[in-house]
Amino acid sequence: MPSSRSTYVRQFADKPLAVGAVLPICYLLVMTVATAVAPGLLPLQALGAVAVTAVFFGGLPLAILVAGLAVIAALVAHVDLLSALILGASSGVGSATAAYVLRILKLDPLFRRKRDVFVLIAASFALSCAVALISLPLAHAQIDILFVHALASQLIGTAFLLRWIAKPAFGRTPLEWLEIFVSHALVIALFGAYFIFGIHVIDGVSLVVYSLPLLFWIALRMRPRFLTLTFMLIVATAAIGQVLTDGNLDSSFSTAILLSVFAGAFLLISAQEEERRGYKSRMQIEFATLQNVLTRVEAESKAKNDFIAVL
Repeated sequence: MPSSRSTYVRQFADKPLAVGAVLPICYLLVMTVATAVAPGLLPLQALGAVAVTAVFFGGLPLAILVAGLAVIAALVAHVDLLSALILGASSGVGSATAAYVLRILKLDPLFRRKRDVFVLIAASFALSCAVALISLPLAHAQIDILFVHALASQLIGTAFLLRWIAKPAFGRTPLEWLEIFVSHALVIALFGAYFIFGIHVIDGVSLVVYSLPLLFWIALRMRPRFLTLTFMLIVATAAIGQVLTDGNLDSSFSTAILLSVFAGAFLLISAQEEERRGYKSRMQIEFATLQNVLTRVEAESKAKNDFIAVL
């Protein structure tokens, strides 16, 4: 399998067994949560993000394990055996293809360039189209609902897993931790009011509009790591809202569209800010190097003048 240029991907190259051991645990966890939100096959599309991430880091052989786990998940969702085998095979092939494409296109899972976000969006879009077409005869839902839910799951879930697994260790100052805590508490409060308590408008303005400055702040200040966490929290509040209301994911079509658009747009904004930070850092390094060269030239010139003066 081709290797991404990112050192954060190559560090997993010799650990396929470790990734493979963690994969069933993650699959079981996501499957349990998804089926608790709503019955049927539609919620299990969230497993696609886990599958693509596992194959991306662990290599193509893990696609076989993904296929087996997908069959089990489909059987748990009360799908007949033949359909479960078809879904398992398509999950294995789909995750392998998506991960292979991400590797070929040299995706950096830290999302420090707009290019990496565009690559993820394109791969998520293509995989979601395939998932919707394959699941259409089995899920008893319209193709647009299948596609939008698959796209939201792939884009938000894959971005979150790639970013946090690639570089799990990080540090922040106490003030930065306070900023992170307050910002995410506000996110939970806003979208909890919207999805859980049904408060959609305040003073004639949608709560989604009130959330835009906060999302811009997180995208520009807290980098892609915490932006992906933000969207996972929003998805969690939306899922809780579904459970507490009608539990019918078909009614969340507009929510899935909104989250997909917001995730793609704000990831691009955050990546743009990462590029700006990178350019600024390189410029500072080059400026410091130039200062050192000028200081050395001035010192050598002074030494030369002193030598001439002595003569």
